[in-house]
Amino acid sequence: MSVVTVQLGQCGNQIGAEFFRTAYEEASASHLTYETFFRAPEHDKGQGQLVARAVLIDTEPKVIQAVTRGEGSGAHGWKYEPGNCLWQQSGSGNNWARGYHQYGPQLHDQVCDVIHREVEACDHLGGFVLMQSMAGGTGAGLGTRVAEVLRE
Repeated sequence: MSVVTVQLGQCGNQIGAEFFRTAYEEASASHLTYETFFRAPEHDKGQGQLVARAVLIDTEPKVIQAVTRGEGSGAHGWKYEPGNCLWQQSGSGNNWARGYHQYGPQLHDQVCDVIHREVEACDHLGGFVLMQSMAGGTGAGLGTRVAEVLRE
């Protein structure tokens, strides 16, 4: 059973990167963990680094670029799918309403497309895990909008 994580905002993306580092380290004890949170790369099934079943969303590129180039992703046998990263150039300024009302409708179609693409890569979808902050702009505001979309 596969689980797709949706990492939203600075907090969600930083927590998500740490989550996948830990999941990969713990996976040696259970093959199920690999299949749940990771998949083989599309271009070379069975070879190369595992790909995290994750969608990374933020309203500024800094954190996503840091976690995708960071010490955990790539250096330890797993990586993020570059096509599953979605960001804008200006942040939400720690403003829930801006994340929800401005970026929510603006990014709706792109977010749905990226999530749909990752879900299609699953053999059997078990569900979603949203990683986000409960206060602020992108994680909380846009995260609330994404949660509503997933619920529908």
